[in-house]
Amino acid sequence: MQISSEQWNRISSQRGNDLKGTVFDILRVAASAIQREERDDPDILDIVPRLAQLIEDRPELVSYREPFSALARASGLWNYIDKTVASEPDLLLAESVTVPELDGITLHREQVEALNELLAGRNLILSAPTSFGKSLLIDALLASGRYSRVAIVLPTIALLDEFRRRLRRRFDTRFAVVMHPSDEAPGDTPTIFLGTQERLIHRTDLGRLDLTVVDEFYKLDPSRKDRCRFYSAHLRSSRG
Repeated sequence: MQISSEQWNRISSQRGNDLKGTVFDILRVAASAIQREERDDPDILDIVPRLAQLIEDRPELVSYREPFSALARASGLWNYIDKTVASEPDLLLAESVTVPELDGITLHREQVEALNELLAGRNLILSAPTSFGKSLLIDALLASGRYSRVAIVLPTIALLDEFRRRLRRRFDTRFAVVMHPSDEAPGDTPTIFLGTQERLIHRTDLGRLDLTVVDEFYKLDPSRKDRCRFYSAHLRSSRG
């Protein structure tokens, strides 16, 4: 089931019963596709966030919030389940994958599968679009309390500063964030070493790391000339 941007624009211009009839048909066809084991179809996955925004914006669609939450659950996009109206099974699932330490953010299925792999001590290489929420996955690992000495390798100075601000906002009382070459790592405090490969490779105080995260690890090759041009993210755990 593929709906183009132009078609979505036309749907958004509808009102009242016309809009309700169109959205009902979308929900029905998408649910049928998922029952045919097409839940990972990119076209089906694209429908969920678009419908979420449409249902939130249009009061005539309020009665579709519960069936939409069922669609979000079936597609694995659990972060779109509306906890205020979801059925009990959908609500229980959403609550089970919500992380209170991360401002109550709910994870989606692929994030949970990746997180379980890492928490089981296995190495993982992950390639996914920006919308996947790779940074959130890193934060969920840190919130688990299983790691006390962490290195995060980032490709650019701009990303370093972005990560530093987010990590200090969320984990200021749990981790010391060491970023500059002149910073000294405390000996008795859980520590996150944050830096480009050029910075971290020269540190002598990394010690024994129990988690290593490498963002865009394919750019570690110094012969590449596109270190700042492309974006994809990869996680790698040093455990296991």
